[in-house]
Amino acid sequence: MWSEELAHEDRSGIIRNFAVLMRGPCPRAPGIYRFLARMMSQTTTLSMNGLRCSFRPAGESGDMHADAIEREIRTATGDSETLLLTPMGGDLFRLEESSFVTDAVYRDVIRATETEHGALLFVEIAERSPLVTNSCILRQELIESEAIQSILKQIIEQGGNWEQVFGGVLIVHTPPTTAEKIEDQIRRIAAQKPNAP
Repeated sequence: MWSEELAHEDRSGIIRNFAVLMRGPCPRAPGIYRFLARMMSQTTTLSMNGLRCSFRPAGESGDMHADAIEREIRTATGDSETLLLTPMGGDLFRLEESSFVTDAVYRDVIRATETEHGALLFVEIAERSPLVTNSCILRQELIESEAIQSILKQIIEQGGNWEQVFGGVLIVHTPPTTAEKIEDQIRRIAAQKPNAP
């Protein structure tokens, strides 16, 4: 259920394969199904047609995230997606959400060059996020439960982040000091048998 391999190395391929099974090959599918919460001082949750998204109005400095922009990212293999990025100067960009076509995750700084079509061509991960990233596949109802929502709120309060993808993939980004505790809490809740009707 919980797999550290999903954190950086294999997560992109597994989620990309899951997307193909769920919707068919579509380079923009990850952006369509992405649900995210960004580290915030206040959380705003929007709901529409059963889809839930949480957003943060302020970054680490407390300033509004006015510098964050949505850009298309392409890889040398032709995969592409649209990501929310913060320009860091030159060809460096900090991810404000995890990538599905590269191994970059929330808060990684990537190097990317401008293409003639206006997209960014992914070159490399220049700096890894200071947060620990773990992924798990859970029932969507479990992610929406009070128990998991309480943990997600705790992650935000501790300076972390979470993302919900394809309904049942939960990606959490936690400070190193709390990563193991959060992982254990989620495992315990996931291991509980659902109540019979």
